[in-house]
Amino acid sequence: MALFSYCCGLAGGQPALAYRIALLPVADITLERNGVNFAITEQLITRLRNHGFEVIDEQAVRAYMVEQGLRHCGEISSFACRKLASNLQVDALLLTTILGTDRAARQVTIVSTLLHGKNGQAVWSTTQAIHLNDKQPLFGIGATTDIGKVHSRVLQTVAAQLHKQLPQLPQVDTRALSTAQIIDVHISPEIVQGGAPITCRVKLDFIGPAPDSILVTSANHKATLQRSPIPNLYVGTITSATSTGRHTIDLSLSWLSSHQQSVDRICAYSVANEPANLSLDLRSGLHIGDSYAFRESIKIAPKLEPPRPVDMWSFTVYNKNNDKVFYEQQFSDMPLEMRWRGNDNNMRRLDNGNYTLQFFTRDIAGNEAVVTSKLYLQNTDMEMVSIHQNVDDGSYQLELLPAEDLQVPVDNWSLTLETPQGDIVFTTKGYQLPATVEIPADVAQPGLICQFSALDKLGNHYDIADARLETIDSSSMLAQLHSQQNWQVDF
Repeated sequence: MALFSYCCGLAGGQPALAYRIALLPVADITLERNGVNFAITEQLITRLRNHGFEVIDEQAVRAYMVEQGLRHCGEISSFACRKLASNLQVDALLLTTILGTDRAARQVTIVSTLLHGKNGQAVWSTTQAIHLNDKQPLFGIGATTDIGKVHSRVLQTVAAQLHKQLPQLPQVDTRALSTAQIIDVHISPEIVQGGAPITCRVKLDFIGPAPDSILVTSANHKATLQRSPIPNLYVGTITSATSTGRHTIDLSLSWLSSHQQSVDRICAYSVANEPANLSLDLRSGLHIGDSYAFRESIKIAPKLEPPRPVDMWSFTVYNKNNDKVFYEQQFSDMPLEMRWRGNDNNMRRLDNGNYTLQFFTRDIAGNEAVVTSKLYLQNTDMEMVSIHQNVDDGSYQLELLPAEDLQVPVDNWSLTLETPQGDIVFTTKGYQLPATVEIPADVAQPGLICQFSALDKLGNHYDIADARLETIDSSSMLAQLHSQQNWQVDF
């Protein structure tokens, strides 16, 4: 049929143009984001028909859009356009959008685009913008204030311009166009051990009949997808590749008419035959030798390299006798960070000392990994220093030695000597132990009161109060009275 040919028979002697048009409801973004202006739609249909266009019934278009779940009237994919044209038996699709109506200025802007029903490509487009004051009478005498008349004028211009230009619909070889579209692909699990089954769910849409066979292929394995009770959803199980690494899945569609269509790499999965490297990042404390010391709590950040989804993880703490004192297990993905406050499962505070932390994971492929770390808990006052008095050739000294079981280094300390009457006669400070403090000869005397304070690198505070110097010409350990003050850093 010639594209510019006409056929008679319309009411009023108006000729019918060569191709049928489906008009999507006019999108009006001035109403709301996905607003539709049905009144404008009806007016535009009337204008097009008055110019001889064969426009199919609006109700048929709206019913099809509801059935197919099409919600955007101002835009449509080429595949959706081709499917609509095929199902409604039209040659072209007209999209119209009201871009803006400035009600203060009373201006209307409308964009219309004609899409070829065979390939979904635009073959014609126009933009019309008319102000209420355009083409008003001289001096505004008898000027209209009806915005509806502006709409009518714009729609008349659109229809007249489409009629005048009447774009050709070029011949299209539909054999080169896809008659199937992938809407969604889901596989489970995404990581497996070699040779394990993988469930494939593929949602498809078709122009025309559905294919007679749908296959998925990976490595040397194939599987047929079966139609599920959910419309357009096809499900099947395929055997995974055996080698470690990333593998793709291809899709092939076949019709009995010998028509075939293939889509490569619709999705991918990973084969993991070995566990990932599991490590722990410990925070809010400090490393001491091969242990990690903390006081109030410890932050634990587990990490898998390379990253993998985890099916289950557990966290276990053992004391020095290898007794389990804390345990937690979760069937979920691995946490980014967790905090342990040095308590057992009954929320009782554990004693100071050495512990072993064990973190275990099982990824969704079934690979298991475990890592351990040594911990040292010191969250209450403990003896940090022993003070000895030495006399050597008339030189008087106080020797500060770290306590026997001290594991956390002292960060800083201070020492003060006072008379029994409370007068300070000597003061000094330092940053490490052991240390030797020389007492000036002019202040050295028996009965001086020694006050000592220390802070370790975890923030634990230790005080010695009222330790008295013995006979000044003797060497001995001072009798130490530990202050009960327990100063804590405010985190």
